[in-house]
Amino acid sequence: MKDGSINRDNVAETIVRLGPSGEQLLIEMLNSQPVTNFKLRKGIVHALSQANSDHNNIDFVIETLFKTAGDSMAQVRKECLESLQILHHRAKQAGQVTFLKPNTLLPFYFKFLKDKDRSVRMTALQNIVEFGA
Repeated sequence: MKDGSINRDNVAETIVRLGPSGEQLLIEMLNSQPVTNFKLRKGIVHALSQANSDHNNIDFVIETLFKTAGDSMAQVRKECLESLQILHHRAKQAGQVTFLKPNTLLPFYFKFLKDKDRSVRMTALQNIVEFGA
């Protein structure tokens, strides 16, 4: 997975479906990867959007996404915003998760309206619009 010889996204999504132990493994892998390996980091962040929002481990997943949203690579920042929005929608269906409520996510998204990358700003704007009035 690290060298890209197999599809990173598929492997990361398979690992996250193992449950909390898979989520923890991906978080550890994400934290150990250099910032320059943005393809792997982006794949892991995308896979974390499939984390089980009913399990207690979801707080660690969300915390990791919040931290990783400060990444130096725009593709990774954008993927973090998209993953948080996916988790927000999934949590609304399965029950509420404190860190995925609008009063937490909206101020976080507002910060990204000033991002230097246009695609990150547009993703943040789209996420804000999806919350409605």
